[in-house]
Amino acid sequence: MPCHLLPCALGLVALQPVSVWAAGAIAFSPVSLIAMVSSVLVLTLLVVWMWRRERWRRKALEQQLGQPGGYDAATGLPGRNLFDDRFAHAIARHGRNQTHLGLMVIQVDNYHPLCRRLGAQTINQQLRELVSHWRQCIRRSDTLARTGPDQFTVLLDPVMDSRGAGMVAKALVSATNRHNATRGEGEPVCINIGVALYPQHGAEGISLLKRAHEVVQRSGRRGTSGYKVA
Repeated sequence: MPCHLLPCALGLVALQPVSVWAAGAIAFSPVSLIAMVSSVLVLTLLVVWMWRRERWRRKALEQQLGQPGGYDAATGLPGRNLFDDRFAHAIARHGRNQTHLGLMVIQVDNYHPLCRRLGAQTINQQLRELVSHWRQCIRRSDTLARTGPDQFTVLLDPVMDSRGAGMVAKALVSATNRHNATRGEGEPVCINIGVALYPQHGAEGISLLKRAHEVVQRSGRRGTSGYKVA
């Protein structure tokens, strides 16, 4: 090549673009990269949608439990606000009279899995049926309330001793098992009950409720219903 053409040739080589795709420096083609980004975006949107749906469902249940009038719309039972008021008055009354009060915390262990599989409307129907069975196990002077989406509370007002409270808890478990038997196939509703007595297990409402919550965690095995007295 003539010497006077050498600089021009070198300039052309320097200015020639290098294709990174052809060179294999990047493993993804433009089409596959776009597909990957689209998949990540779709997955992200799906997760956000599921999170918002769960949040909306929980908010609806909380509003339902705290609705004006203090009653749970799904079951017709007193809600948390009304229960707290009755509980405070009962503690004060039994403190003056030096008598005994029973407190039960009923935890529906598999509520959330059932709600996801069956839907809120179906599980609420089951809870209404359960409540009708539970009402037959307590007296008119007692209070059965729904204090959370998966939690119910019973005030035994009054109660003689732990043996009497245990008999009521056993009756509630038996009623739940009968309810499951009448429904035939399908996952049964499993409950665990923690029982605490005033003033033996707590001289104040907060301490008594805390003790009942502690006991309910030890009241039964997963997948079965049971109860335990503090």
